[in-house]
Amino acid sequence: NPTAASVALWDIHGDGKLDEIEMAMRARDVDGDGTLSKREVKSIIEDQLRDQSEYRLYCKMACYLMGLVLLLATANLGTSLAAVVLVKDTNLDPATGTIQQKGTNEVTGMQTSAYHVELEELSDQEYEERRRLVDEEMDEDPDHPDHHH
Repeated sequence: NPTAASVALWDIHGDGKLDEIEMAMRARDVDGDGTLSKREVKSIIEDQLRDQSEYRLYCKMACYLMGLVLLLATANLGTSLAAVVLVKDTNLDPATGTIQQKGTNEVTGMQTSAYHVELEELSDQEYEERRRLVDEEMDEDPDHPDHHH
């Protein structure tokens, strides 16, 4: 809180209290003499110029980010439109799992979604033989990455 002497020095309006601007001027009076010297005014101007430079930098950054958002939104729209065109011109055959051209039924894409693997239980003899092979391999190279579980 400002002292009574400080208020008397910086109270421009004579209302007995300091407003925001008067408080800012008081804070810039480094030597506390109640006036702003050339050096103190120069410091204020330097700070203002630095703030303006930072403001311009932030404005540029905001513009670049908005441009990036616009670019990404446009790319997303383009991908969506391509998907719509692709869906309009193709059919999915669930029996074969293929994507076919409408009208010609020519296969344009294929995707395997699962594999069927049948497993058989090993006999005790087969299990012991495989276990022996694994143990031999691990003894030959115990530091191999496949052996670190």
